[in-house]
Amino acid sequence: VRRHDGGNFEIELAAPLFSRADATKLVGILVNHFTINSIKSLFDGELVIELGAKTQSRGLGRTGETYLVNKDKLMINDSFFVDDAAFRQVVDTYPVKMSFEQGSEVTGIWKDYRGVDVVGASMVIEIDDFKWTLITEQDVNEAFSSVENLKKIYAIIIIILTAFVFLMSIFISRRITHPLGILTRAMGALGKGERQSQIKDIQGDDEIGLFAQTFELMSLRLNTALEEIQKKNQQLEELSNRDGLTGLFNHRHLKEILDMEFNRSYRYKIPLCCVMLDIDYFKSINDTYGHLFGDVVLKGVAEVIKEGCRKSDITARYGGEEFIALLPNTDLKQARFVAKKLFEMIKVAEYFDEKNRISITVSIGVSYFHEGVKKYSDMIAEADQAMYQAKNNGRNQICVFGDEKTE
Repeated sequence: VRRHDGGNFEIELAAPLFSRADATKLVGILVNHFTINSIKSLFDGELVIELGAKTQSRGLGRTGETYLVNKDKLMINDSFFVDDAAFRQVVDTYPVKMSFEQGSEVTGIWKDYRGVDVVGASMVIEIDDFKWTLITEQDVNEAFSSVENLKKIYAIIIIILTAFVFLMSIFISRRITHPLGILTRAMGALGKGERQSQIKDIQGDDEIGLFAQTFELMSLRLNTALEEIQKKNQQLEELSNRDGLTGLFNHRHLKEILDMEFNRSYRYKIPLCCVMLDIDYFKSINDTYGHLFGDVVLKGVAEVIKEGCRKSDITARYGGEEFIALLPNTDLKQARFVAKKLFEMIKVAEYFDEKNRISITVSIGVSYFHEGVKKYSDMIAEADQAMYQAKNNGRNQICVFGDEKTE
């Protein structure tokens, strides 16, 4: 707010203009001047006369005045008592201190910038970074003789300035602040990873509108790219956890699952069992029919294991011709049933290609969680021992760790 070329007070708004072709190229500055003659008329007393006052004396009688003080504590309009006061007269009085130090509006009696006892009131006016203090004062000696006039004029000032501030706030909000706020929030949301940061509410062909359209297009493309990357990462993660031949979990991922399930069973005393299978005489199959047919047998056994196990069971290729079925929340009785089921299904199945067709048997070892097991590798070792016991006993049978009987 300033006096333009020594004339009337004006509100001056300026905004940079950037090239549509190159958003970093400054091509000019748009400057708008808004005259506020009504405010000046109010300070001069003319508006009061137009509103029906019977006297042509200035403002609040012979000693009263109304003025604005900016954040530098400078009067920004002419003074009734001091020549050339605008932007030169320092006002460091009680209402100014309360306004800028505590943000408070006051009424009462104090000494004004001349050191004279006055009665008055102040109002805090804030628009974005602008902050003013509106002060109405009158010498104490005159004030109490015209209290009714003071009330009327103060009310008029409040209504006019409030309306002015309200209208200016609406104008600035609609033209600049509101769309910039939407853009800022959208950018912040996108920076935090919120992918649905659309700004369709901003319309128009001005610089802000074009920027909003560009940002919207960028956001859509980024979302599409992120979705593709996420899908690829999921596929890569799945591939890294699977055995390339059988499609079962591989040895590395099995150890991660074993560690997690064992810790859960160890902490909460939940039953956990492990079934280890080994194809009998698999080396002979490779030597007789070739390694390609051996792969056919491995894939066939894997399919049977996946079909025979429950959805909650974890199946994996442990290595070579060895497979593991991890059975969470399963006691030894249930584990025996699962092992027997797999044993029979593998035994009755046929494994074939265009030239060969054979049947096979497996040796199975079963281990289970008990007090002597302190880590998941102990369960694997016990299942392995049981499986080798089955092999040493003649293969084609099921052995449970710690049980002399075979099935």
